Order: sequence, then C-alpha cells, then structure tokens
Amino acid sequence: MSNGLNKVLIIGNLGADPDVKFTQAGSPVANLSVATTERWKDKSSGEQKEKVEWHRVVLFNRLAEIAQEYLKKGSQIYVEGKLQTRSWEDDKGEKKYTTEVIARELTMVGSKSSSSEAGAAPQMDEQKLLKDNSNFISLSDRKKIVKKAIEMKFDMIIFDDGLQEKWIDYDIKFACFDSEKWIGNGHLIPSGPLREKINTIKNYHGIFLKTVNEDSNLDYIFNRIRSINPNIEIFETNIEIKNINKFNIDKNYVIFSGIGNPDSFKKLLLKNKFKIIEEITFPDHYNYQDKDISEIIHKANSHNAEIITTEKDFNRIPQNFREKISFLEINIKIKDENKLVKFLKTKINEIN
Repeated sequence: MSNGLNKVLIIGNLGADPDVKFTQAGSPVANLSVATTERWKDKSSGEQKEKVEWHRVVLFNRLAEIAQEYLKKGSQIYVEGKLQTRSWEDDKGEKKYTTEVIARELTMVGSKSSSSEAGAAPQMDEQKLLKDNSNFISLSDRKKIVKKAIEMKFDMIIFDDGLQEKWIDYDIKFACFDSEKWIGNGHLIPSGPLREKINTIKNYHGIFLKTVNEDSNLDYIFNRIRSINPNIEIFETNIEIKNINKFNIDKNYVIFSGIGNPDSFKKLLLKNKFKIIEEITFPDHYNYQDKDISEIIHKANSHNAEIITTEKDFNRIPQNFREKISFLEINIKIKDENKLVKFLKTKINEIN
C-alpha cells in the first residue's frame, strides 16, 4: 500500500494581525486566520457570487517570527503545509475538535507597495543607523537606488543584503558570518539561518567573520571556506563597546534585545564584566509596545538594576521610555585593517 498525501496550498489574506504566543521553552507560535475567496457567475441569474472560507494556520519558530515581523491584517500570503486535527475538552468536559493547517512554507505575495509597507517598519532601526553613518539612499527597489546614486555622482554604491538582487552585477561581493552561529544547521531560511546555499561563496571575493571573543579558534570555519573557494579573502572582525565608560559595571543589569543573534549581545557584555541578572529576548526587529517596556522596567526595579539594550533596539522603543534605558554603542574592528584596505584598492583598480 502506498503512502497517502497530506498537502495544503493556500493563497489568501489575513483577517487579523498574527496572534503570537510563546511556549514554556520560549519558542514562538503564530496563529493566523486566513480567508480565501471563490468568485463565480451564477448561470441562471447572471449575478456575481462570492464565497469566503476561513482557515486557521499555525506557524512555529522562525516562520512564526517572520509572521510577527512582517504580516498584518490584510496581508496576502502563500502557505504550504499539512492538515492536522487536534482535540481538547472545554469547561463542561465536552470534547472539541479543530482542524488546522500546519505551515511548512510561508511566502508574502500581493503588490510591491503592500510588501514594502509590511517590511518597512521592522527595518527602520537599521535605516536610522545607516543614515547616521553614511550617505544613505532608501527607495522601493535597488534599480531606483542605482539610478539615484548615479545622478548624485557617487563613486561607489554599497548595498546591505544586496546579493539577494540577482540582476545587479556587483564588482565586489562580500558575505558576512557570525563565528558563533557560523552556518547553523546548514539549511536555508526558514528551516535554518542561511539565505543562500553555502557553496555560493565560490562566487564571492571576501568574507567578514564576526567574533566576540578574540581568542576563538576559527580553524574549522577557515578550512571550510577555503575548501569551497581557495582564493577568497577572509577578514576577522571584533566588536568593541564605544561608550563603555558610561556604565558602572559594579551595578546589576537587566538586558533585552530583539536582534538576529541575541547571544552575541550577552557575550559582549559578559566579556566586559557586566553583571547580568536577567536576559529578555524578542524576535528580530521586534516592534516594542508600552506593555513590553513597562514589564522590563518593573523587573529591573525589583532587582535594583539598570537596563541595557542594543542601539538598534533602542531606536524601536517608545519615546517616553528612553530616558530609563541605556544602549551600547559599538564599533566593528577589522583585525587586519591594512589587509582590507589593500584588498579594496586592488579590486577597485582592477575595475577601473
């Protein structure tokens, strides 16, 4: 007897914002109410008919984080998953059943304008930092950015996450890795941390490898990279705290962050001898509400502790709470800066 097939494909719109909760282990679970609409013309009356079906969709872990970050009421999505029926007893002891779609894949669809709106707010923290430290251009697509930069007579354009745009032929290509996470389980988003297969670094010119601990043994990572691309240049980087003198490390601290790798934030503080009594983490680009910050302040007050977050997170905190929270200003230090400068000059000369 052959195996059966349990597969569901849905393209629909959210009837409400994602309802995200967390398990006891801290893993996010998102519940979506998705409407699919069927339209047809009645043969006898000639009238247009419409029927709406509602589907309960459940997402776990990274898919749940993506839903929380980017989706809202009205967002159009494509979901692929399986049907699952579960049961429970209500307050009267009666057994109830519900059937859900357990999602394996999630894709945001719809117009470009709606997609950009859904993604704009979560990225404002990064945009502000880039504006403060560069000649920053933000437009709806990278083609427009290229044209604008040419009009402004810039000599060079640097894209963040630019390698996802396949139509641009970049002169110099870098990839960035966190040495702590490296490639994780080696899978692509959403099953893992990678945006592209690791073998694509054969097409890159350089790698930035971020470390918190300068004494980390990176031989395995170096060897893996070299096995794929023997000619690639690898540049080690370390994180330094610029405003370390602002803090009294004899005090207790409650820390919180909503970044891609919150563990690196904690390790940086521990490396600099901060006394952390509690850590609170949120999904990447989390949109903080008054309630979230009030709870953090309450915890800090109960421990007579100060509060620290990252600069990215600080930019997403409601304005009325900011005087009660401090943030780290950091520098990324290139271990061999002269090597990087020489590498860039060589590549630029090759282009010209």
